[in-house]
Amino acid sequence: MTTSSNIEEQVASFTKTLEGLAKYIESQDAKISMIIEKVATDIEGKSRTEASLKASVIHEVLESSKRNKSNDSSIQISADGVILMN
Repeated sequence: MTTSSNIEEQVASFTKTLEGLAKYIESQDAKISMIIEKVATDIEGKSRTEASLKASVIHEVLESSKRNKSNDSSIQISADGVILMN
């Protein structure tokens, strides 16, 4: 049979173990939260960079198209695909 002092020792040991586990879980939770925040920030930064690059490419294409239109006034293409130059 287990004595009451032995049961009290076991309860104290379990309590100490649970407190240690609770502290460990809290620290791991804080680390996980920090990692999630870093990943979210990284993803947001990459999205902004990609959007900026896409905008730059679109701008370059539009500018190139404008330049080509101004140069196209002397070049014409007939319906049968022949290039006519003025």
